[in-house]
Amino acid sequence: DNTTMSITTERVAREDEIKVKEIKTGGQTINCCQFCCQDEKILTGSDNKTLGIWDCHTGLQLQSFLGHRRPVTGCFYHSSLNRIASVSWDMTLRFWDAETARELWNVSHDGLMTTCHLSDDGRLALAGGDDNIVSVWDIASGQRLHQMRGHKSTVMCCQFSPDGNTFGSSSMDRTTRVWDMRILKAKLTLRGHTNAVTSCCFSPDSRHVSTASWDKQVLVWDIAVGTYR
Repeated sequence: DNTTMSITTERVAREDEIKVKEIKTGGQTINCCQFCCQDEKILTGSDNKTLGIWDCHTGLQLQSFLGHRRPVTGCFYHSSLNRIASVSWDMTLRFWDAETARELWNVSHDGLMTTCHLSDDGRLALAGGDDNIVSVWDIASGQRLHQMRGHKSTVMCCQFSPDGNTFGSSSMDRTTRVWDMRILKAKLTLRGHTNAVTSCCFSPDSRHVSTASWDKQVLVWDIAVGTYR
């Protein structure tokens, strides 16, 4: 069996919890968020078809990124590049200058898009959606380099490992696949969840991947001893 650790996701509320900051977004549904710009700001993507950057201290919106034609479902900020990737139900992946909010390029996918990620070295972008495919894009040119096929349902999350040698993709087909960037094939298919897998994340040393699911579990996998190679 794969070596895993299961974490139950029941949350215990505490009376002494303190809310640090509440940012009012005008009632819009927020689908994704991330700290950015030396953690002084927050990037959001919302149902109103825009990305926003908000001041963590004042709660004020500093920038709005306009271009998507349907809800923004995924966003990612790259600190070294000072660039933002975003995906939407409008079937596009868009790449932005975080300082000027200017769109640098956009590309069309083959279905509604749900997730995106950028490699640590700033060379590659991942994007996935309801066509069950994860596409690998060249950031400099906006050209699609590879299409990774294997999932049987919508890709909910994709993420590069910190070392750049692999990436993970989680899907509504209840699996997470770990792809080898050197041979462009899945080297592991992680099966253990009993419902859609909505998120995956690598450890800093790239040796473990955690997965979260609608089955109310988080599983932590040891990639080196995985049975499903």
